[in-house]
Parts: sequence; C-alpha cells; structure tokens
Amino acid sequence: MENAMNSTVTRRRLFLVSALFLFVFWVMAPVQVAAQTAPWLVLGGPSAGYVEIPHDPELNPTEVFTIETWLHPVSYTTWNGAACLSLVGKGYLDTYWLGLCGGKLRLYTHGSGSSRNSSGTVPLNEWTHVAAVYDGANINFFINGVLDSASEGTEGPLPATDSDLRIGSDVDYNYVPSAVMDDVRLWNVARTEAEIAGTMNSTIDGATTGLVSSWSFSHSDAGDPVGGHDGTLVGNVTVGSEIPEPNPCTREYFVAAGAHAPGALGSVWRTDLHFYNRSNFDNAVGVFLLPRDTDNSEPEMVTLDLEAFETATVEDVVLSEFGEGSLAAAFRICSPFPLQVASRTYNKAEKGSFGQGIPGLDSGEGIRDGGYGHIIGVSENELFRTNLGWVNMTSSPATLEIKFIDGASAELGDLSIDIPPYGHGQINQVFTEVTSDDINSGRIQVHPVGSRVIFYASVVDNPTGDGTFMFAE
Repeated sequence: MENAMNSTVTRRRLFLVSALFLFVFWVMAPVQVAAQTAPWLVLGGPSAGYVEIPHDPELNPTEVFTIETWLHPVSYTTWNGAACLSLVGKGYLDTYWLGLCGGKLRLYTHGSGSSRNSSGTVPLNEWTHVAAVYDGANINFFINGVLDSASEGTEGPLPATDSDLRIGSDVDYNYVPSAVMDDVRLWNVARTEAEIAGTMNSTIDGATTGLVSSWSFSHSDAGDPVGGHDGTLVGNVTVGSEIPEPNPCTREYFVAAGAHAPGALGSVWRTDLHFYNRSNFDNAVGVFLLPRDTDNSEPEMVTLDLEAFETATVEDVVLSEFGEGSLAAAFRICSPFPLQVASRTYNKAEKGSFGQGIPGLDSGEGIRDGGYGHIIGVSENELFRTNLGWVNMTSSPATLEIKFIDGASAELGDLSIDIPPYGHGQINQVFTEVTSDDINSGRIQVHPVGSRVIFYASVVDNPTGDGTFMFAE
C-alpha cells in the first residue's frame, strides 16, 4: 500500500511538473511569424508613390487607437537620404503618424511634439509585424506580437483633421520607404498583446469589433473590405510580389582629383582618402574610381566597411585598392548613410611631404546643369601656374562652356569641352590654351550644359610646388 501511494504521489508530481513546464513554455514561447503571401504593397524609388485614402470622420480616432502592419524594409533611409520613413499618417503636424526612424518605430498621437520611439529595431530584409497602440495615456509598441516598449504619451482627446490618410507617406511628410507592406489595419480600440498576436497571422476581411479599416492588398488593389475606405495608388507604387532592391547610394560624394603617378625627379604623387561614418549604423561604402579622360559609366569599385561613428583612412588609394601604379583619377563615393569625406594628394620630399587637401563634395554641390560658376584669383606667369579640372557628377554626358577673363576684366577666349558620364579631366597651365600673355589674378567662368559638374582649379607656386585648391562658386 505504501509503495502504491508513493507511486501515485510520484505520478501526480510528475504530472504537475509536466503541466507547469508546458504552461511556462506556452507563456514564454515566441509568437510564430508566418511568411507573407503576395500580393503586397511595393514602395520605394526616386519617384516613389503611396496609397491615398480619402478623408472620412471614421479615420479620426477620438480617444484610443491601434495601427498595425506587416513590414519588410530594405533600407533605413529614403532614396534621397531622409532618416525617417512614413508608414501610415494623417498629418504628423496635427494628428497621428506611424513611421520608421533609424530603424526604430515612431508614433505621433497629437501632432508635432507628441512622438515616442520603440526600444527595438525593425530588421532589414525580412518580414516583421509591427503595432503601435495609444490607450489614452500611454504608447505601446509591439514587434512580432510581443510588447517591445511602453512609455507615457500625451493625454487628452485625439485631434481630428480633414486630411487624407496615406500609407507609405503622409500629407506633412512625403518620405516614402523602400519597403513592402501588407495587412495594414487601423483600430479605434487599444489592442492588447494577446489580441495582436492572435490575429497578426490572419487576414481579416469582415466586420470586427473596433476594426475601422483593413487594407490587405489581396485583390491587387488598395481596397478596404471592412470599412469601405478604399485607397488609390498614387505615383510609382504597385501591388505585386516583388521586393524592391535597396539603394546603396542614397548619399553620394565626390573627391575631385587624386592619383598614384610619377612626379619630377623620381617622386611619386599619391592620394589618401579619409572617411568619417556620421551614422550610428554600420556602413558599407562604395568607392568608385573615375580615371581621367574616359567614359566612367561602369567604373571599378571597392567596398569599405565602416562601423558606427568610425573614422578611417585609406592610404595611397589608387595603388592600394585599385592596383593602378600610374593613374590620375577622381572618386565617386556611395553610401546609404551620411559620411564626411576628405582627401590629401601629396608628394614625399626629403624633409616631409607637400601637396593639397581636397574636401569631398556631396551630390548637391558643384555647379548645376545650366548654371554658372566662377573661379577667381588665378594666375599664369613666372611665379604661378593654373591647372583646371572638372568632374561630371551624373551618368548623363555634358558640355562645359568655359570663358577666360584677365585681371582687367578683358575676355581672353573660350573653350568648349564635351565630358562623358562621370567623366573627369584636367588641363594643366590652362591659360596657355587661350593666350601667351602673363595673367595675374584672372577669372574663369564655367557654364555646364547637360549635367551637374564639379569645376576646380589648382594654382601652383612654381618655385616651391605649393598648390592652392579652389572650387568654382
């Protein structure tokens, strides 16, 4: 009898332990994330579009709300480098907006000044379910059905606007992500973790308590079978099965001149490139070599990996990275995140070195297509010589119309130069192209047609070899 009782007690203990284990496992087990099935909303690109839903009072929650969606981002920045991406918004300056900023979710509830961020980051290049909940006092973020973070929000009734609702954009912030979205839902209730996890892998096409609208994109359009708030595809946006390619060149920089090339008396000119990653993300930087006097539509490239906020120098870059022992070139540098770029081209002498520092310019600098730029204080005489150079900043061919003026404002002559895509060129002692006279404190005017162009001069002290580098303005 005693053995039987002990056996029964043991079985009961085993049962209780097993039940407790199963309960703990059920509580702690991660929510299963289902793979999304096409079609879905495809966003992104230089002329990116979005979904626009006409204003309706039902789209203005009054006290609480939940926004949720499946999201597959391919970049944390837009094509033009904006660091915040609009996911769902009705005007962030006045009311609610959900977006992605530096990889973290951000929610506005009461317009400007009411935002809060998630703690976790939404990963790139995979599907993630995200939800933002405002319960009247607090903002809660959920990632894949699990509470990520909770913070105090702005209290009080939610502002109402008559703005249209947008998916992938916002009337006050039209920065469209490179991403795909699916099953976008707006609720007028504050959903719980269990409720979000319970329906995130299911399509809801019928009336459900608290659900205002559901855009599942399952019929290759932006229809809303729940609330009837059908959307319209505006601009370059589709409903399909593709995933957009990330743009590695959302930030673009140029270094106008560099080399590994022989100099006088057996010396060698070389260029060091300097980088500072100004982002808190690891950064894969593409460095393109743009040799002089050639079409650089398909240039050679090397990749430099920079950690967050890392500073790095690539010494003698033309030789060390591209293996060129006698080449003059410019550099085009592409990055998904902000950089600071500089360079030094120099020649080692018996006592140290001498050369020029050349700062990197971003793609918005230079002289615009159809604009005019000027370089002043340039000379060509016994003491100084002027070398003139340029870099085409785009993949379109261009023509440079160049005018030379002396120190007395007299025009000396003109040059017209055709430059290929991303073409780089330089003319040494350039004033000798139009005159044999000495020039003191002259001026050079450039007028690019067909592309944005960097235009520069290096004024070299003949006795010492010391150079002064200047850009056209």
